[in-house]
Amino acid sequence: VGSEMCIRDRNYVFGYSDISPRISYLFLVSFLICFGVESKTILVGKSTKSDFSRIQAAINVAKHGDTIVVASGRYLESVLIKKKNVNIRGAGKDKTYLEFDGPNLVLYAESVKKTVISNMTIAYTGIGKRSTTWFFNSEVTLQNCEVIGGFYAGVYITANSKVVIHNNVVKRNQLTGLSASNSELRITANLISENGQQGILLKNCRSSVIRGNTIFRNNK
Repeated sequence: VGSEMCIRDRNYVFGYSDISPRISYLFLVSFLICFGVESKTILVGKSTKSDFSRIQAAINVAKHGDTIVVASGRYLESVLIKKKNVNIRGAGKDKTYLEFDGPNLVLYAESVKKTVISNMTIAYTGIGKRSTTWFFNSEVTLQNCEVIGGFYAGVYITANSKVVIHNNVVKRNQLTGLSASNSELRITANLISENGQQGILLKNCRSSVIRGNTIFRNNK
């Protein structure tokens, strides 16, 4: 009864004509936020016009829906994206190089959605037993990239991920080019070659599509 009286009193004081615009305004704000209108672009590079010189530093401050644009150059670092839906776009796989030779993965994404990683070379240059990239419980699109140098795999996908692998070069990984388990994949228009064992190895990956790829010179 108290709630009903409170609502009735507010309607009496402000009137329905005053409340309706407030509701409309709140709905509009929610709509803009949900559809990413407030997302921004963060620049990574070596010039003074860049916001950051390292990719991880940009990821750390990015918000959901932001795009990180990485200029030409070599970025010697390990990158982690966790529970943050951001996009990373290089200047081209022959211009932007993300490389790492230490004990971590070059790029690891966990619990992200609608994340696009594109237009760069991602390379593990060390001698340890590491994959180059790992997508864990994530929805990711990897496109227009070159992925090389991993020990277990160039691209490793697990834990109910939904991943699109499109128009990439995946080559010269020590064991498997692309390895996935318990996930849903769409693998299209890639060049997968010169990997130490399988070009593609899938386990329990239902409803997946492999179409229009060139797969050759893999040792198994």
